[in-house]
Amino acid sequence: MGIFVPVLGKIFSSSIQMAEQLMTGKMPAISKLSFSVVDVRDVADIHIKARTNHEAKGQRFLATSDGTTSLPEIAEILRSQKYDTQQKVDIMNQFNGQQPGNTEKLAKMVMDTDEEEHPPLHLIMGPDAYERVTEYYQSQLLELEKWKEISFSTNFE
Repeated sequence: MGIFVPVLGKIFSSSIQMAEQLMTGKMPAISKLSFSVVDVRDVADIHIKARTNHEAKGQRFLATSDGTTSLPEIAEILRSQKYDTQQKVDIMNQFNGQQPGNTEKLAKMVMDTDEEEHPPLHLIMGPDAYERVTEYYQSQLLELEKWKEISFSTNFE
């Protein structure tokens, strides 16, 4: 099974190296090997549902696709995306090892909060992330306030 996610460390894992080679066409040979591929957003959704359902505690959940995808198909998907493949590689390289936080501390914190009786649905980690999320929600509140009168105007008189 392949789950492709953003680079979080200074060392590229074999799956990230493979994705980079597939995007740039630098993979010397591509096997017709097929495997199940899962979108990381689906995995995240399953994690949230499992963490917020007490009946799920201690159980295991598998995220799998309906079928399989071959490496040549994955290469074509990666190459056919909107952005230039070199731009994608440059973006991956830009963030590789440049994260403002300690990923080991992050992993421990996520595991520790999993033991909470009521784990957080949204876990904002790091002052930079907290600031961006706070700014976003403040702008949303301003937008709601701007249209409050119209929103309330739908009440019966």
